[in-house]
Amino acid sequence: MLHLEVLDTPEAVTERALEVFLTTVQEAVQKQGRCSVALCGGSTPQALYAQLALRSGVPWAQVHFFFGDDRYVPHDHPNSNYRMVQEVLFSKAPIPLENIHPMPTGKTAAEDAQAYAATLADYFRPEPPRFDLILLGMGNDGHTASLFPGDESLEATGVVTVAHPRLSEEAIATAPVRLTFTFSTLNQAHKVLFLITGKAKQKILAQVLKGEGGFPAGRVRPLGELLFIIDRAASSASD
Repeated sequence: MLHLEVLDTPEAVTERALEVFLTTVQEAVQKQGRCSVALCGGSTPQALYAQLALRSGVPWAQVHFFFGDDRYVPHDHPNSNYRMVQEVLFSKAPIPLENIHPMPTGKTAAEDAQAYAATLADYFRPEPPRFDLILLGMGNDGHTASLFPGDESLEATGVVTVAHPRLSEEAIATAPVRLTFTFSTLNQAHKVLFLITGKAKQKILAQVLKGEGGFPAGRVRPLGELLFIIDRAASSASD
């Protein structure tokens, strides 16, 4: 079931997301001894990662970090989601290197998508990948992860697929090829947390929340909890 929280500012969104993250980690570690988290890019999650890096008492040794999508660029590229998280979180918190699982970019996109699917299979074996927490954002076109309107990746049924955001000039400018979780993977999650801020996303978000428009973000319907934390500017109630 979808749960919506509307907060006054982007800073309040970050603070609430931090609470959800820490609670989810503690519950998962207590229940099963470890926690699996899939991260996303974007300025709102970046603020969350920066706050996480400052927290003490987090059981980092039991938290494993994956990526729900990334641009198909080297890990040190300015447009890499991994690089952003490395700079603001991984390099500052005492997270074991073996707990960090970036999407590979060393071969071809198709081969590396298969390799990452194998990484997930190894971690979750013998069950299919089911994350404790997946963080997502939403673009101004209604895309989420790297699942863009009109792309063939929307119908992929595997665990990880290659995406070509050919209908989004902004996305093409930063990387014409990406790796992304499919809806099959996103919708297995125990908890999916959308972080959305800004008036530019207000109209499409209103449709997504109503299940209208057929936007990729609206097709995320996990078996577990679906939580949207947004700021007042992104809420249709702000008009």
